[in-house]
Amino acid sequence: MYPAGSARAPRPRRVRGPTRAPGTLGNQPQTEEASGHERQMECNPIRSMSGPRRMASTQSYAGDKSEVGRRSPALDRGGRGEKSSERYPAVTHVRRFAAKVLRNSFEGKCTMLRRALSVARAPGPRVVSTACCPRSLWKHQPSILVDPSFAIGGSLSETSTSLKVFQLRWRADNYRGDYSSRGKRGRGATKRQRAAVDFRSCQGVEQLVDLAYCKLDSMDNRALAAFWSALPRMLHKRGDRDPNIEEKLSEILGCSLDEIRGFSSRDLAQTSLGLAKTVVSLTKGNRRYSREDPRRILQELLAVNEAQQYLFGSVEIAALPILGEFDARYLSNLIYSFGLVKYNPTFEDKTKLFDALASTAIDKLAVFNGQDISNMLLAFVYVDSKNSMLFQKTGEALLKLYLGDFTEQALANILWSFAKSGEADPELFQALGDHIVERILDDFRPQHLSNIVWSYATGGVSHPGLFKKIGDHVAGLKSLDPFDPQSLSNTAWAFATAGV
Repeated sequence: MYPAGSARAPRPRRVRGPTRAPGTLGNQPQTEEASGHERQMECNPIRSMSGPRRMASTQSYAGDKSEVGRRSPALDRGGRGEKSSERYPAVTHVRRFAAKVLRNSFEGKCTMLRRALSVARAPGPRVVSTACCPRSLWKHQPSILVDPSFAIGGSLSETSTSLKVFQLRWRADNYRGDYSSRGKRGRGATKRQRAAVDFRSCQGVEQLVDLAYCKLDSMDNRALAAFWSALPRMLHKRGDRDPNIEEKLSEILGCSLDEIRGFSSRDLAQTSLGLAKTVVSLTKGNRRYSREDPRRILQELLAVNEAQQYLFGSVEIAALPILGEFDARYLSNLIYSFGLVKYNPTFEDKTKLFDALASTAIDKLAVFNGQDISNMLLAFVYVDSKNSMLFQKTGEALLKLYLGDFTEQALANILWSFAKSGEADPELFQALGDHIVERILDDFRPQHLSNIVWSYATGGVSHPGLFKKIGDHVAGLKSLDPFDPQSLSNTAWAFATAGV
């Protein structure tokens, strides 16, 4: 009836979705009177937003741009408006719509990461905000110094395809006043009691993520660390498909990074090692996963280089001030996690992260066990960090330890690390070789035996008794099938080089 663009032209008709169950907006606690259907909607709120509600959000953005960034009066009254469209500000719809459009592009991946890390800063109620999952108010916000085009709250059109590797920086003023106590909730903390969550019953990634998401409002830091520790073990187990797993993972990741400054040494080591193992598993062999596979979503959130720098940068900044509080096991696991992803940034004084880690490790070598030493040395080899002092002090500590408590893998890895780094110590190699000769070689895997003889040949250390025993053992095997081609090649090369 009216020409397009006319002042009297009617607005596009909004399509209403199903009425949202009470108590699912913001952080209102679930009521005792809620029916079974309402509780189901509260635990999985995103399903109730499918179909017409998403259409309404996109039509509102296209047809009524004046509402962008405007809060509804109903929200000022506590989110109890009659209309479902009034409960969600238009700016929230824009953020969701833009992320969906750009998801398959490079800018989209960066946008998804930014949304995960800034989920607590979304204006008004978040799209995935329920009574049973996201924390009511966040403890504190990280100060993020990045390329201006990547700044939180910036226009999506400003996102550059040549984004620089960004860094996470925490400002001291975030921890003044109410934020000064480590491990305690700040002024935005919920009054609910934090609790641990048992993830051992989960049978797949979907169950693990869903349980963590529904318990996110009550999880303590130890439970957050346990989630990331359990994640790599669940990657190859599939459960029922969850179309909302991306939003749930984004919430969990955002919550973990927001709380990480309150993590203890154990929580930091556990989280960092779980993240590192997940990244290594997802990037091994350049595998490609289907769109429905949760591993593809994890790849986009965690495995890209920018994401790794961001994630492990936040762990680094949280860990360095309390590095002295780490015991031997957790310090070794923290170092090993950085080594797995080859994270070794350079500081302003030209020193590197592993220099600081080595200094702390040297002071604690007396309480390291075989596995701790093995993991630590492997990490230094992975990042190609040359630290003669660390290897020298470690060799001296090893000579004082009872080698009978060392596993076969630990012995092989220690020898390999010394040889690979060019720090082979004849006295240490002689002592370790004498010990291996006294052990039963049936307990050693073919790769362990191959690495041992390779280490002696590469380090230029002669031990005829060790080579004779390993040679007799390999010759007495019924089949060489347990040896992979690389192990066979290294073993043959070592014997030829040693002249045995």
